[in-house]
Amino acid sequence: MRTPYSIPTFYLHAMQLKLDGIGIATILEFLEDGLELPKHERDDEYVFRQLKAIPRRWRRKYNVRVRNTLETLTLQDWEDYCQYAEDFLERIANEEIGVIGYLDECFPQSLKNVPTIVLKVEPPSRGRMPLWFYYQGDPSLLKTRSIAIVGTETPTYAGFKAAEFFTDRFTKAGFAVVADIASGCGETVIRTALVKDQRVIAFLPCGHLMVENEELATEIILNNGLVLSEYPMDRELKALFLKARGYHASALADATVIVQTEADGLAMFNAQTAELTEKPLYVTGYRKASDQNATVTQGNRKLLEAGYGSIIGVSNIDSVLLSLEDQPKRQAFDYEEDIPF
Repeated sequence: MRTPYSIPTFYLHAMQLKLDGIGIATILEFLEDGLELPKHERDDEYVFRQLKAIPRRWRRKYNVRVRNTLETLTLQDWEDYCQYAEDFLERIANEEIGVIGYLDECFPQSLKNVPTIVLKVEPPSRGRMPLWFYYQGDPSLLKTRSIAIVGTETPTYAGFKAAEFFTDRFTKAGFAVVADIASGCGETVIRTALVKDQRVIAFLPCGHLMVENEELATEIILNNGLVLSEYPMDRELKALFLKARGYHASALADATVIVQTEADGLAMFNAQTAELTEKPLYVTGYRKASDQNATVTQGNRKLLEAGYGSIIGVSNIDSVLLSLEDQPKRQAFDYEEDIPF
């Protein structure tokens, strides 16, 4: 079955993929400055005329490169760029991959206008957030309550059990889980949810056709879950994409649970995002000294001792679930005396 894309999303592709020197942040500025994209039928010439008017109306706002790109743009150029975008999106549709665009109603508000942290941009900028996500599965999950449960690829035995426990309790409470298609904590969360016929949302650090654990991604889709990527379907994984994956997951979710993470682990980006977006952050505490001293829990300790997030475990899961219903504020704790898991 072919999956359609919206007309605004089509034009966003034509602009970002082909207009030299014009990226996400600039396109968002165009939209703020009054650029109107047709919603129901294509009108390439209408969009072209608007683009040509931008450097005249806002000459001092945009840099020389942006102005030069628009001033030298011809109608034939623009029609060629639109054809390129059409062919690009056609290939994606042929793989039964859909596209959710920034201007589409189903694009989550939580993924809009969020300052960038993964690229350490100073000052923070909206420019890192993608203008679209390619997806397979059920996009209606983007409107449901969700919890990001994340952690290291090499958890201790207690970490595996914690991942299973939190997944079970949060899904029973009606949350979809947002998790990484990765070994360790991520795979444990996903498989625990799937066994219980619960729904999973996963962001990919690569294109849909390049995912390493294809079997797990397929299981998520077949179980009415959702797999998303901001990257073209044949884009290979890069280290930076792993950071962005965690950023998107915790920006989307209503709250984040850190199961286990090294002090410099990827889950620390989830923690930063939760703090930045002022969403609840929960960090798992452990009773045994072997778990407390393990390399894979030093990120937990670092977060908690610095006052980032609230501790979570078996003894306080009910109060955590209740507090999420009431949109709680973060609570103070003593790491050494209050370790509930």
